[in-house]
Amino acid sequence: MERASLEELIATLEGWRDADEPLVEAIGNTLAECARLDSQEQARRVLDTVVGVLRAHVSTATAEDLWPVTIVPARYDGVYEPGAWLAFPNQPHDLPELWDAGDVLCATFWADPQRQQETGGGGSPQAAYADLVAKLQRKRVANA
Repeated sequence: MERASLEELIATLEGWRDADEPLVEAIGNTLAECARLDSQEQARRVLDTVVGVLRAHVSTATAEDLWPVTIVPARYDGVYEPGAWLAFPNQPHDLPELWDAGDVLCATFWADPQRQQETGGGGSPQAAYADLVAKLQRKRVANA
């Protein structure tokens, strides 16, 4: 990436930091995971997630933006989970214990209909985020 492009990106992120602190914190938490990755491919997946979160935020942002959100790839690619990508309304350290457990425990965990209503799922990070936002909006309307 050219220096001018990097400087423009940095300036943009700094502007967002001041205007939308939760979004920047979510990106920072995601990027912090890069230090623990074993390969460049895993790092690319994390960066794809960051881009997906940004795109989803731009396309689905509301007056009450969802925060915090952690978006991760599903362990079983959506076989048990609500999608190949999952969006949790939690910080990374607060994810439910068995969301990525072994085969039987994971299947049992995701068989709970309440879990399906509390977690966004989709074929991409953007879709998972949009699904979570929609589910939480439906829940707010139902409880109003």
